Amino acid sequence: MRIVLAGQGAMGTALFEAVTASPHALVGLLVQRRRWLGIGDPLQRRARHLGLPVLELGDVGALPALRPDLLVCGDFGAILGQEWLNVPLLGGINAHWSLLPRHRGPIPGAAAILAGDTQTGLTFHALTTRIDTGAILDQTAFALGPRDTATSLYHRAARLAGERISTVLTEIDQHGLHGPTPDPSQGSYTRRLTAAQAHVDWTQTATQIDRLVRACTRPMAHFQHRGQTVYLSACTPVDGHGPPGTVQSLSPFVVSTGEDAIQIDRALTRLPPFSWPGWPAPRKGTRLGTD
Repeated sequence: MRIVLAGQGAMGTALFEAVTASPHALVGLLVQRRRWLGIGDPLQRRARHLGLPVLELGDVGALPALRPDLLVCGDFGAILGQEWLNVPLLGGINAHWSLLPRHRGPIPGAAAILAGDTQTGLTFHALTTRIDTGAILDQTAFALGPRDTATSLYHRAARLAGERISTVLTEIDQHGLHGPTPDPSQGSYTRRLTAAQAHVDWTQTATQIDRLVRACTRPMAHFQHRGQTVYLSACTPVDGHGPPGTVQSLSPFVVSTGEDAIQIDRALTRLPPFSWPGWPAPRKGTRLGTD
């Protein structure tokens, strides 16, 4: 088959390398925006090194010249209209890092963590103009551990996509895009988190706050203290009690929550010394979020 890849990041790269190593022909790369110098985009540099054309979303008129049989998407980050899906002979597929129909949408890893799931996975599905609703072609589950983050889940799914795509392409080559169509009403959809949703509420349980920190990348989980925003990048639920948001100890740095407590392992600010709490550190008994 002649394949055009639409992707970016670790997922797009894993699919790119796996397709180039397969018996199928990778004939082009579709990106949201071309970077001619390749600055910050190793996948586009890799495509040009192999002599592959790099298209962007405004180039749908150039797609027929590539005579694609299939469009393969991975972490593309945009909805492809019907004008794109009509060109490939077989249509398109997408690698989505959840067990569809659960956690449709742009943040499946974060959604799985926030929901307290103990497993997630990777689903290859047929592309339609509706988000993550096409026929399921291949699905593989893996465990979601208590210290997994949205980033760790994404990279695990990316590796799995690179491992599974050859089998998926073989099945499509032989049988086309056939599989069960998921019922969206039996699943869930999660929009991108807002800054307000990523704000730490100390009255929540330690487990809930820990999930928020592990789920949030952009925006990061954060709270306000003494006029600045503090971003949490790693924490651990621990035993403890006290008024929510109260510093219980300094080494380790432990804050009481609505239930139990949170040990802050790594926190950052935009101002020097960047690593929080820095100096002067809040004293034991300080209520975070107050001056």
